[in-house]
Amino acid sequence: MRKVIKVEIRKSSIEGFGIFTKEDIKKGEPITLEKDPKIFPDGEPWRYVNHQCKNPNITVDERYTTRRFRATRDIQMGEELTINYQSWGWQYYFLEIMKKGCKCPDCVANKQKL
Repeated sequence: MRKVIKVEIRKSSIEGFGIFTKEDIKKGEPITLEKDPKIFPDGEPWRYVNHQCKNPNITVDERYTTRRFRATRDIQMGEELTINYQSWGWQYYFLEIMKKGCKCPDCVANKQKL
């Protein structure tokens, strides 16, 4: 079932701005982020999904486009949506993080050698 979740963009403690959910999401639930210009000024929701090494709460649902994700654990209302760039294959973004230094809690990326 396709579910468009209610989200907002806010300042992130991880990096820049992030996507924060306005509702609870259950583990395994599919998530769609619509290209709503009222929420995402540049029309690209995935640009606001920040990296989290150890405990990301979403992954890309590979059956669809980059705007569709799946919850990897229960997500509480107000929580930032995060993904592990390295495990999904967003290698370019992962390497960019490594240049600046990963800021997510309990970072495992900074301990790896490139």
